[in-house]
Amino acid sequence: LDILNESLMLREMCFNVMKASGAICIIGAFAGFSYVWNRQLKRRLVHIRDLIQLMSLLKGEIEYQYTALPEALIRIGGQVEGSCGEWFFETGQRMSHCEGLGFQELWNEQLEILKKQTDLKASDIADIERLGGQLSKPDRKTQLGALELYLDGLKRQENTLIQELPGKMKLVTTMSVLAALFIIVLLI
Repeated sequence: LDILNESLMLREMCFNVMKASGAICIIGAFAGFSYVWNRQLKRRLVHIRDLIQLMSLLKGEIEYQYTALPEALIRIGGQVEGSCGEWFFETGQRMSHCEGLGFQELWNEQLEILKKQTDLKASDIADIERLGGQLSKPDRKTQLGALELYLDGLKRQENTLIQELPGKMKLVTTMSVLAALFIIVLLI
């Protein structure tokens, strides 16, 4: 009888250890989800800021230096670190090599690369695509006007993200913790 009681106690103890291990795994998974989601939100803000810097520099190159677009993209892309700067540089390189593609087609191909390398939303990429349509015009006034409009939109997005970021991050973290606890309660 003592052996049976010891066996049942050991079994119960093992079962409790497995429940605790499962709970820790669930909490860890939801914490990881929360971390990744919050990191993406922060990185989108960083990419928006990079785009503001790139487009401001491009506007200056076109307005004051009268630089051709491929040369301006190469020069600016070399100055700005990160995936957005690399995208500018590579786009300028491809344009200067005249690969037989039209400007808009090449711009859109490069946008696909940018989409994969950044945490920008589809709407952000669509805005850059529309900008490319305006930059393809040879008229400097049209290019500058398009850049000015795009920069205004980017700055509004940046301000919105700065205001919303803390609340969104807190919400994601809170919801992750609550979801983890809910699942643990259901399983235990």
